[in-house]
Amino acid sequence: MNELWQQVAPDVAIIAKGDLQTLAQQIASGKQVQRNVDLLDLDDSAESGASLSSAETEALALAVSDATSRLDRLGKIRRERDDVLKDLKEKVSR
Repeated sequence: MNELWQQVAPDVAIIAKGDLQTLAQQIASGKQVQRNVDLLDLDDSAESGASLSSAETEALALAVSDATSRLDRLGKIRRERDDVLKDLKEKVSR
């Protein structure tokens, strides 16, 4: 939970300060803004200003594979939990 908060705290701080509109105006005007690269801002085209270096691309691919494996594991845990709950309900109803 703490890790999740650390990941979203900068975004929440921007929203809480009300600087979101200012930040959006700076980005729209083409000013360089000191912030983390958002995956939604990335573009595969060569003309995009938000492209990644090869090291960043590898790190992103590693993060995606890690997230995928964690989501798969969570899915397996959820299915197992549902099966156990179903078995318990059957035993209680007997």
